[in-house]
Amino acid sequence: MNSPTTVFTTVLTWLFVTFINSEFTEVEYLPKIYIMLAHTDSLVMKTIRFYTHAKYNHVSICVDERMEYFYSFGRRYIRFPLIGGFIREELNKGVYLYFKNASCCIYSLDVSEEKYNVIVELIKCYGNNRYKYHYNFAALLGIMINKPLKMKNRYTCSEFAATLLSTASIYTFNKDASLVVPDNFKSIPGLSKLYEGPMVNFQTGTVLQF
Repeated sequence: MNSPTTVFTTVLTWLFVTFINSEFTEVEYLPKIYIMLAHTDSLVMKTIRFYTHAKYNHVSICVDERMEYFYSFGRRYIRFPLIGGFIREELNKGVYLYFKNASCCIYSLDVSEEKYNVIVELIKCYGNNRYKYHYNFAALLGIMINKPLKMKNRYTCSEFAATLLSTASIYTFNKDASLVVPDNFKSIPGLSKLYEGPMVNFQTGTVLQF
């Protein structure tokens, strides 16, 4: 006959195992997208910061957990900012290598698998047709006068990112996408900050949580 101590230990162990199993079976691991706010000391960024007074004045979106590639609208040529369009960015490469003092703030956001797939397909669509898309310089003036200035197949970085999130039913700002600025993305519910600081100190493929 088992002693009371043995019975108690057996029951306690059973309850513990049951609890652990129920906890793990109920956890839903959701896909993540990543939002990066960035700033360099380029003339364009300095001009935008002079008006916005924001710490970061560029935004891009990533759908890869290794964060190797971010997608946005910006300059296509490092030394000539007036030719812009859909671009694929790599941290500490391209324009971020040219402006070595670039700083950034990277957030993650849990989304459903359905919404994640939508945003991936949207990015593929922009990428496959990248040469028909251009930068919406008029929207920069529109932000200054608080009037939407939209142009077909033209986006600012924040207009592009806001359009992606809205089309995928992830988040919609309470103003026209052409009036959204990078600083607005910090207010999206559910964001988790992964890193903030000099871009050169961030290594892709690793996520630092603090």
